[in-house]
Amino acid sequence: DKVYEEAVEDTSGQVLTYNGELKLVPYHQISAGQTRDGETAFHNEEYAYLKAVDSNSDKTAPGYLNSTYIAKQQLPVELRIVEREDSGYVVSLMADENILEAESFVTGMGIASSDFSMQKMGEQVRFLSKGKGHGLGFSQYGGNKLAKEGKNWKEILNTYFPLMDITKN
Repeated sequence: DKVYEEAVEDTSGQVLTYNGELKLVPYHQISAGQTRDGETAFHNEEYAYLKAVDSNSDKTAPGYLNSTYIAKQQLPVELRIVEREDSGYVVSLMADENILEAESFVTGMGIASSDFSMQKMGEQVRFLSKGKGHGLGFSQYGGNKLAKEGKNWKEILNTYFPLMDITKN
């Protein structure tokens, strides 16, 4: 497709850096309306260059809200949210006597996102999640919306990675 060929040519030899260094540039399908702060999500200041940014258009995405039903017998007797980020994503859960890292829990249970709420429904628990994926860095849906609004690739990358620089490789 010609559009993809042009995108490759336009960005050839250019990379995203932070303080002159190549860094992890994660992406996900749909944010919960705001991307996550890297330092908070990873509990490590090394990822402070990943700042939470507004991606409100993601709320209009098909599949933004997802329900996952899990039988109570597959879950710990006591399961509650312990910590939630400012952006809404769950950081940790109490599962009986153990603390669980939320991202691992949602991946293992097939829940779309760690921005979720829980509701007991008979013999099942409903996990209602917002967005799809880990919510860090670039939102594919949000970036596509910006492109359709006429933003170029540099503007889109600067939106999702505001502390990073586009540099020649």
